[in-house]
Amino acid sequence: MIKKNKSKHSNEIGKKSVLRQIWQNKMAYLLLSPLIIGLLITCYYPPISGLYHSFFDWNVTGSATFIELDNFKELFSDPVFAQTDAAAFTHFGSSAADYGGTDFLGQKQKMAV
Repeated sequence: MIKKNKSKHSNEIGKKSVLRQIWQNKMAYLLLSPLIIGLLITCYYPPISGLYHSFFDWNVTGSATFIELDNFKELFSDPVFAQTDAAAFTHFGSSAADYGGTDFLGQKQKMAV
């Protein structure tokens, strides 16, 4: 059995080459930065903020009290939520089962063998 010798030096060379490639392509990263920033703001900030705010009781004045999981306990103990949640899952399940290999126009699709 041959052991490959991974030295610290070879790992440093790999890191330097990656950093060198990033530096060589800095204009591409600079041009992509508005897209990346916009993606982070519009796709990742709202769900993280919503999860953070769900652990607080917010007043109209803007003051917040940390209430741990009380909002979730109230949500799952609400009978209206249970009824609408069951209806949503029933509808989703029937829609998925009714798909049955048809396209969006209702025409039967040929299955590849």
